[in-house]
Amino acid sequence: MEPIQVIGLFDARSQLEQARAALLRSHLATDTTIQVVPAYRSQEVHPAKESLKRLWNQVKEALQTELEDVIGTYAEGVRRGGWLLVVTVLPQLADRVRQIMAENGAVDMQRRVADWKAAGWTGFKVGPLPIMQEIDSSPPTCIDESAAQAADDQNLPIRLFDEWTSREIGRISESELKVLQNALEEEGPDDNDYWINPDTIDMLACRPGATPHLIALLGRAVGDNPDGLDIAFQRQGEEIQSLRQTPRMQKGR
Repeated sequence: MEPIQVIGLFDARSQLEQARAALLRSHLATDTTIQVVPAYRSQEVHPAKESLKRLWNQVKEALQTELEDVIGTYAEGVRRGGWLLVVTVLPQLADRVRQIMAENGAVDMQRRVADWKAAGWTGFKVGPLPIMQEIDSSPPTCIDESAAQAADDQNLPIRLFDEWTSREIGRISESELKVLQNALEEEGPDDNDYWINPDTIDMLACRPGATPHLIALLGRAVGDNPDGLDIAFQRQGEEIQSLRQTPRMQKGR
């Protein structure tokens, strides 16, 4: 019986590593039958056209398929900040592999794609602009990386924090907060992928209303951390709030 591939998309590298470890412990996979895509994260804020081609080719090579819909769907998941775990296994073991992946946070791809399409996504397109299409017909204009310089933000009303370390990362305007919230909420109300990572910043840079100040601030906050960070915000005189709408933060910073 020929082996098949079982593919899991994870929103966080930590979830993928938990699933990978569980599969290895269960002897359902070995180092030679399991792959992680991408093997690394580019730190480019604005990947060029060739970067998307590399992403497409890397996913195509890992999945060993010529089906463009399948390649494009998983490539889009990676482009949005996700990670693929690809396991080659005998068919009779596939359900157990899927179960372990699900137990460790693999997303429901059917539901995830439905959320993307509801937000206007029409498929993965290799090009210099982000794949997620805007609802209006005008093409998005990306902020040039050279223009994304720091600004004096001391008088801006919204304070941003790294939710897990409580580190303040800067201040933004109400309109910048709206751009940030709208972009992340398009993933779907039940999606937990609210991490700000280099790929998310790239997507934000091409959205209407994004500013060089916002992109520069987020880029500095993420730095060299490919897994990104969770963000909380605070208006003057109000409680600190999570972008996830989960009250993890405490007032009084």
